[in-house]
Amino acid sequence: MKNFGGRWVLVLILVLGVGWWLLTPPQTAEQQQQVQALAAKKGAKQFSNQQFKKGKIPYNTGITLTGKIVQTDAADRQNIGREDRIVVLQKGTRYQVLIACDVHLQLGEMVTVYGTFMGLTRADWIEKG
Repeated sequence: MKNFGGRWVLVLILVLGVGWWLLTPPQTAEQQQQVQALAAKKGAKQFSNQQFKKGKIPYNTGITLTGKIVQTDAADRQNIGREDRIVVLQKGTRYQVLIACDVHLQLGEMVTVYGTFMGLTRADWIEKG
């Protein structure tokens, strides 16, 4: 009989938890993209070409690059996406970027890349324009 009250508390917690889960609407694709964009932009810094050349950027640092896509390893240069590599030309310097987000790009587009520096840049979020 001592466990009888404990069981009711457990059942109540379980019912409330399931009810909360059922009443909480799932995130839409747009909401998920907003969360992903904010996470990528948070703490992203712009570094100079000299800082890149001198190896002054610590690994796993958030960075941002803005420039034109001038090269890619994508089979279809007009359909660049996740897991493709691109070269972004920023102020006369080329930066290699590995795309790690869902995006559709084309050779020649202007982009702003928000990512993580790992010797090259892993693009966690890319904005066109």
